[in-house]
Amino acid sequence: MSPEGPKLGKEVGPRIRRHRLGLGLSLVDLSGRSGVSVSNISKIETGKIVGGFQAIYRICRGLGILVTDLLEENQPAAGSLRVVRRGEAEVQETALYSYVPLSTRPGGRLNAAIMEVHSRSLPDLVDWSNHSGEEVVTVLSGSIALHYEGQEPIILNEGDSANFESAPRHCYVCRSDTLARLLFVSTRSGRDAPAEEG
Repeated sequence: MSPEGPKLGKEVGPRIRRHRLGLGLSLVDLSGRSGVSVSNISKIETGKIVGGFQAIYRICRGLGILVTDLLEENQPAAGSLRVVRRGEAEVQETALYSYVPLSTRPGGRLNAAIMEVHSRSLPDLVDWSNHSGEEVVTVLSGSIALHYEGQEPIILNEGDSANFESAPRHCYVCRSDTLARLLFVSTRSGRDAPAEEG
């Protein structure tokens, strides 16, 4: 497993800059929203460093997008069927979760992964997820607390599922002795609106 995660090349920096400027954010603004230093964001944007997966993950959270959207930007849409065999997907590690990406088509509307929840205490708000669209999560094993901005935590046990709008900040905290495993599916930025709406 690579500590830098999947295919983080020099094209990622300019994409981050485009998203940041599109949102009208300064480097200081994005640093505050992501917890990544101004210096590191600047170096990633200008290609002086590539940045590891954890930094890119946090920057994407600060931009309100999924890492998948950033990595697949400008890729041609895939065909109507894509298969990923067991062991082919590279594990993506963050401080809070491990992700094993499931079959996702470039240009497709869905993002899916098997997640392991590492965190057993509530992370800082800057590390909570937020992105456009909606999300559904099913607990495959263990137990979690789903924290959703503005609401009391919801306990989900094996076999339970939840569906929610994913723009408000949210996070998962493991409540079981063993790491909780989840099936996670979300709609992707710019792909969840009907075509006639733009």
